[in-house]
Amino acid sequence: MKRLLLLLILACTLQIGKAQVNDHAIGVRGGFGGGITYQHGLSDINRAEIIGGFGVNNDALSLRAALAYQWVFDIGVGLNVYAGPSATVGAQFFDTPVGNAEDGLFMLLGGQLGIDYNFQEFPVMLSIDIMPQVGVLNSNQDFYIDPAFAIRYVF
Repeated sequence: MKRLLLLLILACTLQIGKAQVNDHAIGVRGGFGGGITYQHGLSDINRAEIIGGFGVNNDALSLRAALAYQWVFDIGVGLNVYAGPSATVGAQFFDTPVGNAEDGLFMLLGGQLGIDYNFQEFPVMLSIDIMPQVGVLNSNQDFYIDPAFAIRYVF
């Protein structure tokens, strides 16, 4: 019973701990769907992230913008875990069509889960996240997973 009570207290402490959500952060996100990233703090525990990027492979070119809404949980000094829904829209252009996808607009819906570290000594944030999404409109992939590493300037 004591262990259960201790676990419950620990879980509640993590949930109500004040996260370190910055007002603004801008940087680069490297991954399958990498690009330029901007985070805007909405409250002490929420933020929005916009990711603009492009992709080039042997058969296609794509331009895309992703939007994620994040709940941020403080797990230590400068260390946060975040999660929330995400959506990606973009345009794709194929040399050779892939599956049912055609040139033009596409849309993906899913989520984002990650961990970030805010340095206390200087305004830099490092993060690792994953953004699994499913294709809902003209996507050449039914399921898309995007692991990434980001570095951002915090202001």
